[in-house]
Amino acid sequence: MQMMKFLLTYMGLALVPLFSMGQHEPIISQYMQNALPLNPAFAGSREAMSIAASYRNQWTGLNGAPTTQTLSLHAPTRTESIAIGGVIYHDQIGVSDRTGINATGAYLMDLGTGKLSFGLSGGLVIGKNSWSEVITTDEGDDVFESGDDNYLLPDFGTGVYYYTSKYYASL
Repeated sequence: MQMMKFLLTYMGLALVPLFSMGQHEPIISQYMQNALPLNPAFAGSREAMSIAASYRNQWTGLNGAPTTQTLSLHAPTRTESIAIGGVIYHDQIGVSDRTGINATGAYLMDLGTGKLSFGLSGGLVIGKNSWSEVITTDEGDDVFESGDDNYLLPDFGTGVYYYTSKYYASL
């Protein structure tokens, strides 16, 4: 009964992103080596403490080209069904610059020959849009003349991850 209650609660929380407003997300291209920034359920899947870092510089040589740096750490706890982790990232594209920090937790269970993991993450995003740096063709555009925009936002995520020694599936 406890497991059923957990699964129903988790599934309810998993539906929250369907009704949430979206925003720009950093592009993570090396996710097979560093999956934690995309899916918090990945925490603990390596069965040992894991640290991964990645750097992406897209469209090199162009002003405002996107760059993204990530650092993640995750590990199982003494309770083998619980894992914890964290992600720090910095993303810059054009006049937008943001840094985020997230804590992650995952619940792992044996399922067939593999493991099924449910993960949650939560943290903060600190960002700045430097609208004053935008060059416009029309004078008097209120959006770009209004100055810079600094913000601090909550950031939450959820994920499911099933894996065996031969394959994995992630949502």
